Amino acid sequence: MDALQNQDIAKYTSNAGPICRIPPELLIRIFGFCNAADDFSPHQLSLVSKVWRETVFASPSAWRNIVADNRVHSLSTLRTQIDLWIRRSGVLPLDVEINVENVNHILPLLSRCLQDVSRCRRCNIKHGEDRLCRIE
Repeated sequence: MDALQNQDIAKYTSNAGPICRIPPELLIRIFGFCNAADDFSPHQLSLVSKVWRETVFASPSAWRNIVADNRVHSLSTLRTQIDLWIRRSGVLPLDVEINVENVNHILPLLSRCLQDVSRCRRCNIKHGEDRLCRIE
């Protein structure tokens, strides 16, 4: 093994806890699943440790699910989120879900995705509990 591989092995087998020894390939898979469950998970995961931050920022699959929920976050926060998720997801297909209390907020959020509409694999738009649109 070369020195770089030895360093990588040492990094994941050091005295750190078991969670810090998870290989990056497995972390990437886990981060992808986390994003499907929690709309802000990539950001939250990046706060855990330096290794996790580097891994999540280098993992386009962790950013491919965009959930913009206006019932939870402000419109400006969601626009920033959508821009960041689109940029970090690279060229991967996107799954977009937009949940709004006010139908006038649909267009400001959806417009952030229009340049990358060819990448949208799924798009769901909801007003409260009512589904307004579903595109697959």
